[in-house]
Amino acid sequence: MPGFVGLQTLQDRRDRLLARYPGLLTRQVVGQSRNGRPIELVTLGGGARSALVVAGIHANEPTGCLVADLLMHELTENDSLRRRLDTTWHFINPLDPDGFVLNEGWFSSAPSLSNYFRHFYRPALARQPDYTFPLKVGSHEFSERPPENLAFQAALDIARPQLLFPLHSCDFGGAFFILSRSLPTFESRLRELAEELGVPVSAIGEPFSELAQFSRGVFEAPRPHEMIRSALEHGVADPRSVWPAGGSSMEYADRYGALSVVIETPGWKTRQVPSTRWTLGQIVDEQVAQMQTTLPLMEQWTPQTAASGPSSELAWSSAAYLAAQRKQIARLPELKAAASGDLLSASDTASLRIQLALIGLRGPATLLRVLAEPSHRPNPRALQDLQSVIRSGLAAVERIAPLEPTHRPTMIALQARACLEAAQLGGL
Repeated sequence: MPGFVGLQTLQDRRDRLLARYPGLLTRQVVGQSRNGRPIELVTLGGGARSALVVAGIHANEPTGCLVADLLMHELTENDSLRRRLDTTWHFINPLDPDGFVLNEGWFSSAPSLSNYFRHFYRPALARQPDYTFPLKVGSHEFSERPPENLAFQAALDIARPQLLFPLHSCDFGGAFFILSRSLPTFESRLRELAEELGVPVSAIGEPFSELAQFSRGVFEAPRPHEMIRSALEHGVADPRSVWPAGGSSMEYADRYGALSVVIETPGWKTRQVPSTRWTLGQIVDEQVAQMQTTLPLMEQWTPQTAASGPSSELAWSSAAYLAAQRKQIARLPELKAAASGDLLSASDTASLRIQLALIGLRGPATLLRVLAEPSHRPNPRALQDLQSVIRSGLAAVERIAPLEPTHRPTMIALQARACLEAAQLGGL
């Protein structure tokens, strides 16, 4: 599988593998997507431990789908490896088939950022299947669960995993890792794997996520229940302003004693890291300037009501980006005030600036897709304004540092090898 593929290709490859190994592989439908596509759980082997591999959780992150496909084929066809790991493997690939299809336009295009944003889709946080598990803390409750989340929960309850691998990837930067608990020896091994494959490790991780860091490039999984509990204890009137979604898959898997492992690998890299060094305050100022351009356009053109039908998720996502940008621009002055005046390294400066610039283009790109739908009677002025914002944003990224696609087989190899390394751990 040399490149990204469509949903039908993934299904065909799975079907052929199941047909070749009927006694070793089984499958069951654990749910359906919003648009009625089946979500299948494939089970391999009968080892003493259980691992659940879930790909395509975020629809704009197809690398994990290739990782899951590779692991399923390798573990099926390599008897000695499967016996040595003594694990029953469960796979969902992909979890969000509708979202996967909404991104297929850039999967099949030449790898460029302009193609990526032309066909970009990522669900709103409160509709993502890994962050919509049941959540009830005090008087606060989240229960708006999409069907993809119901399928995810069903798979977790069937697999009862000791290992959970939610497969993700990021737009830019180095690789980083998110664990449900700290395991120093395993954390060192993850960094060694990245070094062996020539992949830089990011000390930043997800920008401004405020995740606790276990060690360099390894972060603690977010705990929505703890976020809400803390918000309530501090008198926050609406805890949704702190966390607008539900519980996480990693929290839910805790009931089975699972070690959850996320391996984030970048889709883009710089040809050469520039030597420019900025303070965090300067980066915040740049982010504010960008949002002062994009936010008014999104305020002006975002539809007042979400569309219905197959394209409605684009409208929901667009509205969520508008809400997130309002929240972020209000938060940035506080971040600047708390920031040190020290210069960041050249690598961290470039990484933060580029990551924030690319994330800032997600909202306009999604809104552009919404407004281009025939049901919205495309407004030429709106389309022109949004296209201009995206072109300007990509040009700004190029001025920081020209980007090129990362070597996809290397990113796949890092994720796959990290999963196998986790399966070799002793008592977890």
